[in-house]
Amino acid sequence: MSRTLREQLFDTFRTDQDFDAFCQDYFASVYRRFGKGMERVEKTNLLFALIDEDDIVRCLTQLSNQSGQRAQAAMPSPAMPVTAKPAVAAAVPVVAVQLGNPLELTIGHVKAACARLTTADAQGTGYLVRPDRLVTCAHVVRSVGVGGNVQAQFIGSAQAVEATVERLDDTADWAILKLSAPVDGAQNLPIFSASTVDARWLAFGYPAMAGEHGLVLGGVVRDPAGKDSLSRPAVQLFCDEAAAARGAVLGGASGSPVISGGRIIGHLRRLLPDEENRAQLGMLFACPSLAYQSALPALGEAPQLQTLGPQSSYDPLWYIARQEAEKQALNKLRERGFPVTLQAPEGYGKGWMVQHLLDRIAQQDLATGQKTEVMRLNLRRAMSPPPASLEELLMSILRDMLEQLGVERLDALLTRASKVPGDAKRKFRRALEQQVLSRGAHRSLLVIEEADHLHRAPIQTDFFALLRAMSEDKTAAYKSLRLLVTIGAEAAFLETTDHSQFFALSKPIVLDGFSLGQLQSEATLYGLSPDDHGLRELHRLTGGYPLYAQQAMHEAVCSEKTLAAVLGATDSRGGLFSSALQRLRLYVEREGLRPVLQKLLTTPRCELSPDDYLRLYRKGLVVETSPGEYRLRCSLFEDYFRAWCR
Repeated sequence: MSRTLREQLFDTFRTDQDFDAFCQDYFASVYRRFGKGMERVEKTNLLFALIDEDDIVRCLTQLSNQSGQRAQAAMPSPAMPVTAKPAVAAAVPVVAVQLGNPLELTIGHVKAACARLTTADAQGTGYLVRPDRLVTCAHVVRSVGVGGNVQAQFIGSAQAVEATVERLDDTADWAILKLSAPVDGAQNLPIFSASTVDARWLAFGYPAMAGEHGLVLGGVVRDPAGKDSLSRPAVQLFCDEAAAARGAVLGGASGSPVISGGRIIGHLRRLLPDEENRAQLGMLFACPSLAYQSALPALGEAPQLQTLGPQSSYDPLWYIARQEAEKQALNKLRERGFPVTLQAPEGYGKGWMVQHLLDRIAQQDLATGQKTEVMRLNLRRAMSPPPASLEELLMSILRDMLEQLGVERLDALLTRASKVPGDAKRKFRRALEQQVLSRGAHRSLLVIEEADHLHRAPIQTDFFALLRAMSEDKTAAYKSLRLLVTIGAEAAFLETTDHSQFFALSKPIVLDGFSLGQLQSEATLYGLSPDDHGLRELHRLTGGYPLYAQQAMHEAVCSEKTLAAVLGATDSRGGLFSSALQRLRLYVEREGLRPVLQKLLTTPRCELSPDDYLRLYRKGLVVETSPGEYRLRCSLFEDYFRAWCR
C-alpha cells in the first residue's frame, strides 16, 4: 500500500463524511462493507485491500477534474478541500447533498430527523420525509392553517427553524410542512406503506412531559390496514406503556413517526382516551404513510441504507423482540423478591435485551410518574484482574454504583463504609442502605452482567449468598431493590451450597435462538426479502443463533447476493463463518476441550464434567438435550468440528 496515496486520501477528504461519499460514488462494493462505528483508518485499509491503487488514483483524478469544473462556475472557497460531496458548500445544492448521503438506520438518525413543533396553542412532533419537507398531524397545525408558520426545533440546533404549512388533510390527520432550507446533519426518513400483523413498531416523539429530549415508544402492530373509532383508515398499534399512561403524558406525541421493518409506516394520531383518560386497552392509531405519499414532491434519489454490522452496540430500531422473555422479566421487576436472571451463551443478545428492558422501564416510569434508579455493573471487568478479597470486589462495585448515581465525596463515603463493624457483606449492605436505598426512588435496579465470570473464584459462594440475602430481605429498607443478572452459563452449576442458591429464588429466563419468524423480521431490517429461501437454510444451519444470523445477513447485503447464494458457499471450513469458527476452535484448543468434543460427536450420551459443560455452553457450542445427553448446538458447529476432530 502506497503511503503517498494514503496521505493524499487524508488530505483530500478532511472529514469521514467526505471519504464515505467518495467510496459510495466510486467504490460501492467497498462502501457497503463499512460497518457502524468503523474508524477512518479501518475504512481506508479496507479500500486498499479490495481496490487496486491505480483505480483509486484514477477516480481521485476524475473527481478532481469534476470539482475544478464546478469551482469555476460556482465561486469556490480556496480553502475548501476537493470532495465528492462536501458536507457544507454553497456551490453545491444542499438538496443534492442530502439525497446523496448514506442513511444509517439507527435511532440516532431517527432522532435527528424529528422536530418538536410548537404553535401558539399546540405542541407535536414532525419528521423529515424529504430534505425540506416535514410531516405531522393536521390537528397539530390546524390553528395556523395552510400558509401559516410553525416553529420546528431539531436536536442539536440552538435555534428553532420556521416551517410553513403547505398542505393538510383533516380527515386523514396529516399535514406537510415546508422548510426554507434542509436541516444540516439530518436526513429524510425512508417511507414504506404497510407493515405486518404482530410486527414490532417503534416511535420517537416529543410528549410534553418528556421535555426537549423526546421519548421512544414501542409495541406490536395489531392491524396494518385497520380503522380507528371514527372508521377512518388507520394502522392499529398496541403499546403497554400507553395503556398505563395518562393522556397528558402522551400529549405532544402526535405526529411521531412510527417505524416498522426499518421504514416509516405512518405517524401517531391524537390519543383516544378511555374513561380514565388512558389509551383504550393500550391501543394507539397511526395515520398510514400511504395516505400522504402522493402529496409529496418526487424524490430524485432514494436514500441508501447502511446496515448495522454484527456485534454493534444496542440500537432499538434493530432490536428483535423476544416478547415472552420481556414480559416475564418486566413482570418480575415490578415486585421485590423476584430477581431476574437472563441466561444464554455469548452472542445471544443478553446485553441488547438488558438495554431494551431499561428502555421499557423508562417508558413505564414516564407513564406512571414513578422513578427507577439504575446501576449497571459488569463482573467480567470487575474480575480483571481478580480482586484479592470479597471486600475489595464489593467496595469496587459500591464505588461504581455511587458514581453512576452522581453521589459526591466518594472517597470519604467509602472510607467510612470500610470501617463499619462486621464482615465485607455487612459493610456493603450498610452502605447500600444508607447511600442507595434511602434516596426515595420507587425502584433501585441493580443490573449485574456476566455474573458467571465469578465461577471457580474463591468468593463465588459468598457473593451469590449476598445477592440472595438482599433479595429475601423484607424490611422497609429493601422495598425498592430490584436485581437483574445475566449469565452465560447454566444457573444451577454456578452455586456450590444451598446457602448461596440465589438462582433458585426465581427461574432463569433462558433466551432461545431466533425463530424463523424472527429471522424474517431481521431480514426486513437488512433490506432482504423475508421470502428469501436462504432464511430456512440459515435457521437450519445456525439454529437461529443471533450473532451468526446477523453475520450472514450483513454479508448478503455487502456482497449484493441473496442469503441462499451466500450460504451456498458454506463448506466444512465454514464459508462466510470461517473466521468465527476458527476463533471457537482456538478456544477449544486453549481450554483443552478437543477430547471432550470428540467424545460428544461419537457418543452423545456420555460423562461430561460440570466444568467442561459450562465452558462449552458459555461459547454456545453445546446443549444438554436430556439429563446426561448432549449435542452440539447447531449443524454449522457439528459439521465444522466433526471435520476437525476426524
